[in-house]
Amino acid sequence: LEAMENMKQMQLVTADAEFSVLISKKGKVTIKKKQKKAKMRPLDLNHNRKKQYILQEGVPVPFLQDLGVMTEEGKIVHARFDKFRQINRFLEFIEDILPQLDSGRELTILDFGCGKSYLTFAMYYYLHELKEYDIRIIGLDLKKEVIRHCNELSEKYGYEKLRFLEGDIADYTGVNKVDMVVTLHACDTATDYACLLYTSPSPRDSTSS
Repeated sequence: LEAMENMKQMQLVTADAEFSVLISKKGKVTIKKKQKKAKMRPLDLNHNRKKQYILQEGVPVPFLQDLGVMTEEGKIVHARFDKFRQINRFLEFIEDILPQLDSGRELTILDFGCGKSYLTFAMYYYLHELKEYDIRIIGLDLKKEVIRHCNELSEKYGYEKLRFLEGDIADYTGVNKVDMVVTLHACDTATDYACLLYTSPSPRDSTSS
């Protein structure tokens, strides 16, 4: 209050005008108003908009529920939000290469070192269920129990062309033509073998990465 009693001048700015309040030594108060020529532009809050994910929160996705990322109501489990964000970021990469994929025939995709296959299921769901591509995806990993569980989930969802095999990348000869190779979880020499498969002109051919 003491500070306000000692004030002699005050400026007030609104969206439409500016006000000057002057107080003389005798205590006379003078208020001047200056109308603005152009209204102040509203604050842009676009940066605060909620990010739009390819797999949206609130839309139940069976494989995300079974993998513990999403509840039955479609809500993202807080402790698994980083995984949800990672899956969507991966699908953004897949979305970027859609123009290079032939939508007029069956496409073959190999996922080497698929592990628990969060991204493999996401890729199948996005391409087959949402984009309606005719695709066949094969996941390969050395962990027997992981492969068994992934095949059980694939059968549960009715994903007829999503299969998981136990095996080594270096020894895999199960397909004659490959359209895309995913090796995000490959390690040590596994990536080298995957690149060899991708670049080999025959009998294994690949048209996009």
